[in-house]
Amino acid sequence: METSWDLLLAVLPGHSHRVESVAFSSDGSRLASTSLDKTMMLWDSTTGTLIAMLKGSPSSPDIKFSPDGARLVNCCGNAVRLWDGVTGSPLTMLEDGRGHADFTFSPDNARLATNADPVRLWDGTTGVFITKLGSSAIFNSISFSLDSARLAFVPSAHHKTVSLWRYGVLHRYTRGPFTYREYCCVLAPSR
Repeated sequence: METSWDLLLAVLPGHSHRVESVAFSSDGSRLASTSLDKTMMLWDSTTGTLIAMLKGSPSSPDIKFSPDGARLVNCCGNAVRLWDGVTGSPLTMLEDGRGHADFTFSPDNARLATNADPVRLWDGTTGVFITKLGSSAIFNSISFSLDSARLAFVPSAHHKTVSLWRYGVLHRYTRGPFTYREYCCVLAPSR
């Protein structure tokens, strides 16, 4: 069992303002960071080498890798931007006219969910729009089940429910009421 984390591996300079978020690729080989300077950096996490500076005016501090590490996603103004997770090259903008507070890839990499108005599903590789889910509302958190077959999201703090959707069947299953402070959701693996 590890008892100490006293070995600093590297300090990665480059941002000109406060760093807001970091994310590792699933294999741990790359690290992405976002900053209030409206840049994102993609690093080789083994050597500390800067792979790319991604310019896209992030409106949200969050950045995430797809489960296979092939894609990066972040919010840019009223759109979500997909990036190549290996090279940092921009791939596509997912236009939907709203800023976002959360987005997530399905574990099988097939879909990307954004919490626009309403929740929208996109092809996780190409960024092609698939469908809308739910009513017009801002959603605080979204999460796929580990088998990628279900999606749960929490409507704005004024709602006291969790919406649970099953892939292939666009029916809404609502469980609640939950307390006002239910802001995030994580699904357990299917059995």
